[in-house]
Amino acid sequence: MSPRRAPGESRQAILDAARRLFGEVGYQGATIRRIARDAGVDPALVIQYFGSKDGLLEACLEVPLDVELVLSGAREHGDLGTELVRRALRAWEEPRTRDAILSLIRTGLSHERAAEALSALISRAVLSVVQRVASGDDAPLRAALAGSQMAGLIIGRVALRVPALVEADADRIAAAVGPTITRYLVGDLTTV
Repeated sequence: MSPRRAPGESRQAILDAARRLFGEVGYQGATIRRIARDAGVDPALVIQYFGSKDGLLEACLEVPLDVELVLSGAREHGDLGTELVRRALRAWEEPRTRDAILSLIRTGLSHERAAEALSALISRAVLSVVQRVASGDDAPLRAALAGSQMAGLIIGRVALRVPALVEADADRIAAAVGPTITRYLVGDLTTV
């Protein structure tokens, strides 16, 4: 028998287990019973806190990534894109953030509500913030281009675990991808 936990600790353990399982086996494969077992709680507690598996999914869709923090200070660096990529890679390495993002990506491919949440997250948390850094009347397009590049990077490094991306140092990736992000945000989009 595990020691009693404070209510907030049990709730967080359930969220952590659910994010991990949604990321590993998708929404359909993650059962309330298995989530509860991995969290070290009774399945009834999952229902008590979240009401249903959909309610649990909804809570899991809140990604603990402070995009403002990732962006803060990036503007002052010589190459905005390089610093933005470097900061994002560091944020994605935090286990809770990584599990949440994996959960969103994998569940978003198989569950309509998760796909909507992923789209909303990208629009709200990434594109709207990056758009403030982008220049010109075409800032929404610039932000979307930068966001899609970053999304591809996160999928390759975190979700698909492409060996070369996983093994590469964050600074090396930032140096390679950053100038493209900078061009998308503040450069000339009419030339290749």
